[in-house]
Amino acid sequence: MQVHLFNPFYKSFGLCTLGSLFLLFFSCGDPAAGSFTVQNDTDLPAGTLLSVSLPTDTECCTDMKLKAVDSGNELELQQASTGEIYFLLDAPLAAGTSREYELVPVSGSETTGLHTEQTETGLDISSAGHPVLTYNTATLSPPEGLPDYYQRSGFIHPFYSPSGKVLTDGFPAGHTHQHGIFFAWVNTTYRGDFTDFWNQQKETGTVAFRELTTSESGPVFAYFQSRHEAISLQHGPVLDETWDVKTYAIPDYHVIDLTTTQQIIGKDTLFINKYHYGGMGIRLAAEWNEVDSTRYTGPMQVLTSKGVTNRDSANHSRPNWTAVYGQIDGSVSGVAMFDHPSNFRHPQPVRVHPSMPYFVQTPMLEAAFEQVPGETYSYTYRILSFDGEPDAAQLDAMWEAYASEAAVSWKE
Repeated sequence: MQVHLFNPFYKSFGLCTLGSLFLLFFSCGDPAAGSFTVQNDTDLPAGTLLSVSLPTDTECCTDMKLKAVDSGNELELQQASTGEIYFLLDAPLAAGTSREYELVPVSGSETTGLHTEQTETGLDISSAGHPVLTYNTATLSPPEGLPDYYQRSGFIHPFYSPSGKVLTDGFPAGHTHQHGIFFAWVNTTYRGDFTDFWNQQKETGTVAFRELTTSESGPVFAYFQSRHEAISLQHGPVLDETWDVKTYAIPDYHVIDLTTTQQIIGKDTLFINKYHYGGMGIRLAAEWNEVDSTRYTGPMQVLTSKGVTNRDSANHSRPNWTAVYGQIDGSVSGVAMFDHPSNFRHPQPVRVHPSMPYFVQTPMLEAAFEQVPGETYSYTYRILSFDGEPDAAQLDAMWEAYASEAAVSWKE
């Protein structure tokens, strides 16, 4: 049995290895009597997503909840298709302390939780009836009068704050080629030719949705997996890209855990050239876009894990997390993105535009790299929405929990 902070790159290191979270499982034969203890070396905030991997022959979580022995709090749990059981930490857990949980039969009404609904154009995810995000599977067209080469699929927009503010822009005025939460390389060379998958107006490349592999609702999280292709308009498909996306809600935040995994489709290397932006990007609210004369209310503000609040200083810095925020409909809301330590060139440089409301994780800022046939390349990020100004101390604690590796020991 294993327990770990949710991390797509988690590896089990066996007994007594370095890590921040430990689980001791005392009983698993009788579901009603199962219990375990969580112990950590770093502070874990309430709402930290944890998971427990059970032995393959164990059936212990149908119609069950978790109960914190010290407080009596009952927690929802959810078993993923891969077998892990997920739950959200009910209260802060200080470094060096522990908490025991036991499996108990479900009592009372079931929670609404996270719900996925497939539509003609995409996948809507809501939490307790409130919208969280839409993932666009259909090829959407730009506003009337703009060229068709701006058509796009395979991106997240809208992404909502907990109070319902729309924090992204799908086809922004002045930069129609940016699309909500999206991934695209910019300055690349493929088969000897310049290929830009980001700037569609250059008509050398684009990214397109191909398949929604699976989607899942549940009391703790919603999940979907999808496939995209990065396409050279001269040479055809270049990259096969898989998105694995978990979405959940905790007090004061909507959370997206997104991993993109990429493989070369053909036999030719993709050279990603040194450049000042490109990768995991997010285009923020129209209300922060000074080019959008009908909706603009004020500029996007920034705060990074290094305490930087000036956009020029934040640009091309290397923080663990970047938060942006501003006025929407008379109050402040924002978005933060966490860079996971397992990412290539972590902490990745971040491109923060001096005037437009967007930023992008930019691993090619200081040096070029390449993606070669037969290899797999993964990048993982956590994206959070919130209302009010960002809380630096809270975001630091949440990033530390996100970044933690886990070790495990158990009894049966």
